[in-house]
Amino acid sequence: MFGWFKRKIAATRPPTLTESQAVQPARNRRDAGQVRPELLSQFLEGGATDYYTGNERWIAALGGNPAKAINRLVSEGLLCEASPATKLRLRFKVSELKPKLKERGLKVSGKKDALIERLLEHDPEGMIQITRGVSACECTERGREMATAYLDERRAKRAEAFAAMTDALARKEYREAAMAVARYEAGQVFGRITPEELPKYKASREVRTLKSIYGRPPKILKSVPDERLGVLRIAAAEMVLWGTNYPSETIPEGFETGNHMDPASAARMFIFFAGFQEDIRQLKQCNVRTVEVLGGGEHSCAACNKIAGRKYPINEVPEIPHADCTMDCGCRCCVVMGEI
Repeated sequence: MFGWFKRKIAATRPPTLTESQAVQPARNRRDAGQVRPELLSQFLEGGATDYYTGNERWIAALGGNPAKAINRLVSEGLLCEASPATKLRLRFKVSELKPKLKERGLKVSGKKDALIERLLEHDPEGMIQITRGVSACECTERGREMATAYLDERRAKRAEAFAAMTDALARKEYREAAMAVARYEAGQVFGRITPEELPKYKASREVRTLKSIYGRPPKILKSVPDERLGVLRIAAAEMVLWGTNYPSETIPEGFETGNHMDPASAARMFIFFAGFQEDIRQLKQCNVRTVEVLGGGEHSCAACNKIAGRKYPINEVPEIPHADCTMDCGCRCCVVMGEI
């Protein structure tokens, strides 16, 4: 959950929602009827079929050979062989298209689609020839309608889960906020938790993290007005529960923090502070007496460099993130085990 914290000990705890699928191989979690629309949606803009051959995630999800599933979609009229334009887009980079234009005395300026259109207008047979070995498919009109409907439904379910999360956070019902996201994830083909895992998921670590986020703010945010802290708390909760590095849905346009950090960096300070508290809690459980502060290297300011490399009694370690850090990205210090 807190991947940016370098630890010298491994915590003995069950995986969290954001970690479970990162540490476990993909499994056959859905029947083929549920996975088919997901597979079909991968070809809305065209896709190379070779990518799916031997892909363990898709083999597990489909319960069989992805090539057979793709061929079935083709036979049902939902997929077709990709057009030469799509194959060119999939096969070549802009830097590889420009020499082909130059060889034919054509303009090399413009975006990728414009370059492809130019090549096809001037030398359609030549473009068909150089893409003959590209194995790619794209949705037919009927397939596009089906895939679009599937994605629209998925977006609606995500929006519903997101609203349930924010409502629960407003009531300070942290476990329910985590469960709203977990229930959505359990319904996804490649969700971070399976339907089988959902009944056992207690969200204990997420609840502790959310309690920290909605508790005392880290001192590094001391200059941020209270009403802006509220926005940053929701943004931090979004990143924690949805497993993202950027709060894409909770930061209003034009929002300013009131300090030297951008909104996303300021929100991360809540998460880093929660991670610091969790680290100290676990280290104390292991009877660790001292901890060492690790600096953020090139992401460290003068204040952080003063404490970096120093060892402290575990009850006297400075608060992390460092209150006086001046980095635009926020403090990147962390603590690791010292003496037991």
